[in-house]
Amino acid sequence: RLHRLASLGTLAASIAHEVNNILTPILSYAQLALSDPADADLTRKALSKAAECSAKASRIGSAMLGFVRPEDEAVRVHVASAVADALACLARDPVKDNIETRIEIDPNAWVAMSPTALEQVLLNLILNAREAMRGRRGVLAIAAKPTMCSTGNVLAPGVEITVEDNGAGMPPDLLARAFEPFVTASESGVRRGHGLGLSVTRSLVEKAGGSIVVTSRPREGTKFVITLVQAPALAA
Repeated sequence: RLHRLASLGTLAASIAHEVNNILTPILSYAQLALSDPADADLTRKALSKAAECSAKASRIGSAMLGFVRPEDEAVRVHVASAVADALACLARDPVKDNIETRIEIDPNAWVAMSPTALEQVLLNLILNAREAMRGRRGVLAIAAKPTMCSTGNVLAPGVEITVEDNGAGMPPDLLARAFEPFVTASESGVRRGHGLGLSVTRSLVEKAGGSIVVTSRPREGTKFVITLVQAPALAA
């Protein structure tokens, strides 16, 4: 839970900036409507734009509250929804940082993991990817597809989730220690961080009975592959 709060602390400045960018046009549209209340078309347009901005602010707020809520008891989560919630926590559109986001999620992908835990895992990896691509044109690719996974000595239906970037990558010595606590890429000048994100990520994945592996090459990017047990979809 403390790590989730720390992750939001990392995002605080960009969240505040984005919310301010939403509030500014709401105020402007309200002032515009008040300037000529007899103009019905102007008032309708102003209210429509203000409502649109308010809805966006509400989505960001809901994502924040969902991310810091106590660990839930649910044991299955819709992968596409978890990805959407994790991206919403960023508040700032990756496009503004010159990052293209490519999402290819099987709409029927559900995994046996708590929604809060999967969202935290995804946000950790997305934050790392964004940092790795800072200052360059980047591509963040998130995908999920059916696979088979090992649970003990038994193979069972699973879901493979990948988070990949074309950023700075990691040298071999850092890659070998990537999941150790308090190891940060800032040691090699590649990436900054407080050194707990990947350690917590692996812990959450393994707690759910899954696995996570990483491949990376300097200046070519990093790819994380998470394998989790498939869970039955919720009935409609």
